[in-house]
Formats: sequence, structure tokens, C-alpha cells
Amino acid sequence: MKMIAFAAALAIAGGAGGTAAAQTLVMPPAVPQPSETGDLVGFILQNPGTAASAAHWITFGQVFPIGAVAPTDALAAREGTANRAVQMDVLATHPDGSVRFAAITTFCPGLAAGGSLGGMLTVRSAAAGAPVNLATLAPKLTVTLTVTGSPTGAFTQTIDLGAALQASLASGSPDYWLQGPLATEARVDVPVSSSLHLTADITGYKNGLIAADVQFNNDIAMAKTGGSFSYSAVVTLNGKVQNFANIAQDQYQDWHARLAMGGDPVINVQHDVAYLERSNAILTYDLTTGVDVSTLQGYVAVEQTAGFGAPLAANGVTTFMPTTGGRGDIGYTTQYDTVWLLTQDQRAATLGLAQGDTGGAVPWNMKLANNGHWMTPHDVPDIWSNFSGGPGSYTTGLTQFTANTVWTPDPAHQPNLAYVPYLMTASRWYLDRLNAEAAWDMTFDWPGVRCLPAGATCTASNDWHILNMQDQVRQQAWSSREIQEAGWIGRPGSFEAGYFAQVAADDWSWLVSEIPTLNAAEGTPSAWLPAPFPYDTRIAPWEEDYFSGVVVLASRMGDANAQKVLTAMLGWNVGRFNVPNSLGMNPNDGCAYQLDIQNAATGKYYTTWAGIEAGTIASGWSNGTGWSWSGGDYCALARAVLGGILSVQPTNTEAQQALTWLNGSGAPFIDQASFQADPTFNVVP
Repeated sequence: MKMIAFAAALAIAGGAGGTAAAQTLVMPPAVPQPSETGDLVGFILQNPGTAASAAHWITFGQVFPIGAVAPTDALAAREGTANRAVQMDVLATHPDGSVRFAAITTFCPGLAAGGSLGGMLTVRSAAAGAPVNLATLAPKLTVTLTVTGSPTGAFTQTIDLGAALQASLASGSPDYWLQGPLATEARVDVPVSSSLHLTADITGYKNGLIAADVQFNNDIAMAKTGGSFSYSAVVTLNGKVQNFANIAQDQYQDWHARLAMGGDPVINVQHDVAYLERSNAILTYDLTTGVDVSTLQGYVAVEQTAGFGAPLAANGVTTFMPTTGGRGDIGYTTQYDTVWLLTQDQRAATLGLAQGDTGGAVPWNMKLANNGHWMTPHDVPDIWSNFSGGPGSYTTGLTQFTANTVWTPDPAHQPNLAYVPYLMTASRWYLDRLNAEAAWDMTFDWPGVRCLPAGATCTASNDWHILNMQDQVRQQAWSSREIQEAGWIGRPGSFEAGYFAQVAADDWSWLVSEIPTLNAAEGTPSAWLPAPFPYDTRIAPWEEDYFSGVVVLASRMGDANAQKVLTAMLGWNVGRFNVPNSLGMNPNDGCAYQLDIQNAATGKYYTTWAGIEAGTIASGWSNGTGWSWSGGDYCALARAVLGGILSVQPTNTEAQQALTWLNGSGAPFIDQASFQADPTFNVVP
């Protein structure tokens, strides 16, 4: 196979090689571009280490635009004139049946320290041979638990996951994730005690090597018993041993460990970010700005802190989620994952993957033992997993509440931890984390606002209103984001993929039906989403921008009703910047901290921009000719929304006029240097 040696500029752009002094900005890598018939998208396999990496098999995720790849297409990785075998396992499909998301498995040759190998996924003949037979490979995988504390007392137990795999394969209905001539992966699950069970995703490769992702999942909900476990564990895969000591795991927490025969070198798979954007998997970030290397060096400092990457570690995620202010883990996705997307740099990837693991540490992982679903109102109508849930609140509460005191989850400030890691890796563990968070978003919400119309009896048919115009706008935004992504990229045929896709579709459809009511109440500035912040006569434009950005994401992901909502919200999103002219609104207030939107005497909303402006001036919240009330990321958020609107509606002249004004306004934190330090909201048309 031909090794493609990229110039030093590529090493700098990709974040590997070179010196810190030589780097100022880290740019997206120069991924190979299509040049032949059948070419789809390029990628780079990069060894970011200081020593040569051994040859091994590798699997990564790849998203495709609608219509680009059929499930029956066979792919290869073209390197110069040579083709390397590729196995494509379809993990999500577009409405027309074409491939939306797939796991790509191929062979990565040994790479020199700092070396890279570029390839091009192209439509070619299929990899030859029958699927790898896990039964023949007969992996020997055991876990020995020494439990010192649990709801059922102390005990020692050895769980034979290899035997469980053989039994599953013999049953005729194994739970495959990958299945082909290069790799086959199947999942087994074995109960241990009370709420604890072990899950293993076991992969066998063409050359006979085995890898296993072993998960310690204390997440069973609504059972008769459950609670915290203290234990040590010894995991053995074909003689390879890993030891874990002093694990203290509360209910609704999960963690995992990966073992691989022959080693598991760290290879940074660098994706074509522009292709990800064209495939509508992510928002349209500015790929020309770059990220300041000091931001990535800050990530390295996080990665060097004590306990980073350990089971159940926080890995830099805010544990008290109601915390407000400038947080790197709040946004359409986290700052860390945004930097990962925009640089494809291993430093960001390491932190992003670790924070994806942290999704298991947050005690929002709640699974039902009877059907294996992540718990949602579909299976438990009127469930309220908040501590207030239960008979005293006329809801169904958890049968056990977590004893965890480290984490305080909050849907209004929840980070987007798992979507980008899953998009990059196609690891089933990360899809579980995405589904678990999306399910918790539903169950943690009070059924009194989730079941509409208000006062209705909660049933599975009406218990899905995450969009309800009663919760905080930011809660509606972030919960909708998780559900939208889980439905869009979920595995076909799984309960969660179908359920979350339907919930998202129903929510957007319901909001469309409410637009006439919003128009009537809000007038020209319509449509902004109630409830106002801080629950009196004011509204926070930045909260609305959180929500509008999620509407943009859902619109890009193809939801027709989200696209209607986006259009319906144009009066608000462009009008606050006085577009069209003579609306009576000071555009400097378009991204102020808050606007006065309600007449306190009458209780009615101002129905003109002039009324909102007069009320804002009277309450002392106007920027006037400056930016005194725009000291945070408020204007960057507004700019992101306008750029996002134009990514969906590229000929929208009013949105373009508003964006042009904002870009030239001198508003704080929308300059290139600010976005180079933090690109979280650097969304452009």
C-alpha cells in the first residue's frame, strides 16, 4: 500500500508534529478529495504518538448525504492506485433508504510516529469472504467481581461473557452490530445482582484477533431492588488482563473498559468536516477561522489532571449542572467537541471521547429490565424521575433514587456529550449514552407540562411534549437537541430510533400548530418561544437563540415541520436587528441580555418592536449605542442563528441583511480572534 507523506503544513493543521512555537492556529486537515468516478469522501489515519504504531484493524463512523450510498454498495479505501478492503455496516438510513450513517472497518498499517495515511472511500467491489465467525473464534472473556458493598451484600462472582456469547450465537438470534468478512461484533448482557449487569460488545477480526468493550452498567430502573455497588474487577480476554480497584458506582451510572488482543494503538481518524456539514450531520461552522493552539493546549492540561479517564470520571464536565455563566460544555454541542470537529486534532478527540464516557457517569442512565429499552414515557406513562416524583405528586416515581452526590443533572444546562463521539467512532457505547440522555430528558420533565393538553391524563399517546412552552426555553432547546439527534442517527429497527424520531416529529408538528396562537399574541416580533426569562415581563434573546439553533439543526436534518418553525420565527430573528428598516427597534439591543416584552399593567405582550424597545429602555436594559448588556456570548449566539438560517434558506435576503449588519456592528466576541479561542458558536451560512 502506498504511504502518502503529507507536508509539514498538514502535520500542523492536523495537530500532530511540529512545535508549539510554530503553531498559532490549528486548521481542518487537508483530507483527500474525490477525483475518480465512484469516489465519496476522504479520510486520514494519523498516528499522533511519539512511537510507531502497530498494524491493526480500525472502525470509524462515516455519515453520507441523502442518495449518495445505497445499502447494497460495496466500498473500498483507495490509496493512490491501490484499494484497501472496507466493510460497511449500515447503522442509519435516510427516508429514501440510502445510507445515512455507517461503521467503516478497514486495516490500518503500521504508521511511523506522527505519520499519516490518507484514503478515499469509493464505491468498488465488495470485500471477499464469508462473515467472520465469532463462534469459531471462541473468545475467552471473563469478569471476576469482588463486591464489598451492594443492595444484596458482599459476594465474589465470575461472569463468563465468552460463554454467554456462544449461547447467544447458538440461539440463532445474536445481537450483531457489525457483521462482515473483516469484522463481526455482537453484544451479550449478563445480570449480576440487583440493578447491576455486565454488557460486552465482542468483536472478532479476519485475522483472528479479538477486541471487547466490557461495560459495567448499574442502570436497571423500576425494579424491586437497586442501589450502589462497591467492588474491584478483573477482566480477562484471551489471557490479556485488566484490573480495576475501588470502584464506587451508584445506581444509574455506567462505565466501560476496552481490551484488544495484539494491542490497540491510538489512531486519530480525521474526517472531512466540510462533508459532514454537507451531509447535515452538524451545523455549518466556519472552516476558515481556525482554532488557537492555546485552546488545545488547555485541553491537554485537563487530560493531565489526576483521575482523568478513570471509571466514572467527570473529565472536565461541570458536575453541578445548574451552574450558569461561560461553560465550555454548553452549546449546540460542547466547545470541546466543536474544536474536535473543526480541527480533527487528537488533543480535542481525547477530551471529547472521555467526556462521551462521562455520559455514563452522570446518573441519568435508566434502563428497563423487561424489554431493554432506555426508560421513556412510552413504557412508563406519567413517569417523573425527578426526586419529587411519586404518589405525593400524583406521578409515577422511580422505585429507587440515586444516592449520588457528585452529580446534579439539569436539563436546562445539560451538555451534548455523546453525539459527536458516536458520529466519529460508530461505537455502540456512545449511541447508548446518547439514547440514555435523550430518554432522561423525557422522564425528568414534569408530566404536568409534558402531557398536553394541560390537565389531561398521561398516556403513551400524549406524554411526549418536550416542546411545551412552559419549561425554560433552554430546557426545551437542549432536550429537543438530544431527542432530534438520537432519532436522526439511531439504529434502524431499534426502539429508541423509532421512538425518538417520532417524538421529535410530533413535537415540531405540534409547535407548527401553535404558531397562529403565537402570532396573535406576539404580533410583529413573532415568533419567540414562551416562557420568558426570568418568568416575568422579560425575555432572554440568548435562550431563544439556543432554541433557534436547535430548530436550524432539525431543519438541516430534514424535518419539514422544523423548517416551517424556522420560517415562522423569522420575524423575531431578523426583526430584532431592525430588518426590515423602520421597525422601531434598536439593533444593538437585538443581542442584549434581556428584552422587555410584556406590559406589566395589562399583562399583554408588546406586539410591535417599538413597544419592546420602549419597554426595554424604561426597564434599564437597553444597550443604547453601545454593548453594556452584551458582555457574554449573546451576540455570537445571534450571529450563529442568522448564519444557520442562511444555511437552510440561502436566498433569505432579510436574514442576510441582519447578519451583514451584525458582522459590521462591532458587537463583542464575534471577531475572528474570539472565535479562534472559542468556536462554539462560529456558525456561518
